[in-house]
Amino acid sequence: MGEQALTVAAVVKGMPENSHFHFQSLLSYVSLKTINSDNPWFKWEDFGHFNYIKTKQGVDHKLLEAKIPDFVIPYLDWSESGINELKTGVNKFALQPITDIHLNSHLRWELESNGNILYVYILGGTFIFLMLIVVINYVNLTTAKSLERAKEVGIRKTLGAIPGGLKFQFYVESFLFCTVGLLLALGLSTLFLEVFSAITYKTFGISDIFNVGFLTKSILICITIAFLAGFYPAFTLSAFEPSVVLKGKFSTSSQGNRLRSILVIMQFVVSAILITGSLIILKQIDFMKSKELGFDQEAVISIKIHQDVALGGVDVIKLKTLQDQFATIPGVLSTSAISNLPGEQFDQNPIYLKDDPDYKIDASELYIDFNAAKVLNIKILLGRDFDKSHESDTKGTNFIINETMANQLNLDNPIGEELVWKTTWKTSNGTIVGVVKDFHFRSLHESIQPLIMQVDPFGINHIIVKLEGQQFQQTLDAMKLAYKLHEEDIEFEYHFLDQQLAELYGAESRTLNVFSIFAAIAVILACLGLLGMAIAMLNQKIKEVGIRKIMGASSHEIIQMMLGQFARLITIALVIGIPLGYLLTQIWLSEFPYKVFIGVMPFVIASVMLFLVAILSVSAVVIRLAHTNPADTLRYE
Repeated sequence: MGEQALTVAAVVKGMPENSHFHFQSLLSYVSLKTINSDNPWFKWEDFGHFNYIKTKQGVDHKLLEAKIPDFVIPYLDWSESGINELKTGVNKFALQPITDIHLNSHLRWELESNGNILYVYILGGTFIFLMLIVVINYVNLTTAKSLERAKEVGIRKTLGAIPGGLKFQFYVESFLFCTVGLLLALGLSTLFLEVFSAITYKTFGISDIFNVGFLTKSILICITIAFLAGFYPAFTLSAFEPSVVLKGKFSTSSQGNRLRSILVIMQFVVSAILITGSLIILKQIDFMKSKELGFDQEAVISIKIHQDVALGGVDVIKLKTLQDQFATIPGVLSTSAISNLPGEQFDQNPIYLKDDPDYKIDASELYIDFNAAKVLNIKILLGRDFDKSHESDTKGTNFIINETMANQLNLDNPIGEELVWKTTWKTSNGTIVGVVKDFHFRSLHESIQPLIMQVDPFGINHIIVKLEGQQFQQTLDAMKLAYKLHEEDIEFEYHFLDQQLAELYGAESRTLNVFSIFAAIAVILACLGLLGMAIAMLNQKIKEVGIRKIMGASSHEIIQMMLGQFARLITIALVIGIPLGYLLTQIWLSEFPYKVFIGVMPFVIASVMLFLVAILSVSAVVIRLAHTNPADTLRYE
């Protein structure tokens, strides 16, 4: 193995958490080329590199992008057709702002898994919904309280208070409440910071809360909420005539009740959207994690193979020795090796039939060793698997393809057909000897693409091992000892394939965690608004209930009547919120080529949940109102 002494030139600050890549050390191409200068990876033959360009202020990146072909063409040993494709834009070097990469870039061979702007929109929209509920809830509760203060307002206006002064009072009260709420929120955020970090799988610190930018935004949101929440009582109550207010007509009119009903409906519409969305997201995640992928992922581990820079790839002899030794360990059923694990990125290159060179398709490529199909239990539909007894298999002149590739090449009987496969490194001619049943070698975020497989030990990156499924630790300990005999300086690291595949849907799981918490908070706040409405009803309808009881109405009938009013509001909210929740989640589901059948259960569960929570939240107030003594409520009349 080639080695070279390197000098540490600098120590740099760690990359930000939201960067599109992170590193432990940086090496220059110049240093690496001295180890193996003939490696095509360091030459213009290979375009699997990301280049960073710092432009001058005001440069139009589109114009700069258009100039790149003229710069690179002198260095390319391409055919005339390839050069023309570069000139005409069929193939091109694309530029993108570095600030767009983390959330908006989804190229093949990204340096790390990027975020998704869609989930920012989802959580941002959820945050807005939650703030809407907060505002509505505050308006609902303060309105109910303000109605009790209507006579106070009337008396103050009679004594000469001007509307502007009353508006200012309501705004100040709203601002004070919101300020106290902000202080409590900052305190609780600090207290639950570690819990939130665990839920989101992100690392948050105190500095993320107590910094100028975050605090400024928080204060602006606080002021906005204070203004919106204080708007109704400030402008509506201060505008009433004292004579009307002091006669009590406003407090007994339907205007205040209608407003509170509308606000409660809006709150539960938002709650219905969030609960429905959470249930549908949960169902889609369960679907992706449990869907049959077309291969065996249980009790299969992968071990990253060390690449020898001097050899320009894997040490084949060492690879074979390791596989043979692993195979003799009790608890190991079978071993093989593979270039790319299911769920990872795959190179794609053009492939065409030898007899039809004008019709090309892009196919994902997978280099494997013998026995890989057995380890992963990939089903052979036509032809055969690779076999060591066939010299052409060993030489890599035979191919196995998947169903999708056979269909896109319009092959009814693909066995024996000759293919031409053009990669960055070489052009391979070979014969199709097998067709495997389609399996999901990428995540379920993408549909199944054409796939070609070839035996090539030099392209291998991972050893894959199928275990018995019992006494994992003893087997792994024995494998570690065998590994250390060949790789003394490299740590033995393994990963279970099923766990790696589950991590492909980490963004969805994290979104569900936060979304569910928001939904729970929304329901609690909505119930508080409903409770506020029930308390206002207790104050306004206590005499009506007393009269009804004197006229012979039973407590059961009164409870039924009162709960019926709330049930109508919840029904209206569900009729509006459930369809909206469905439509919004359809936008999210459109990102997946493989979707779960939603059915009716998420909507039934959301409806039943909201009904039960809503009714239970007001039952105590309603029962108390229904059991009041008429003599106590009507005595002063």
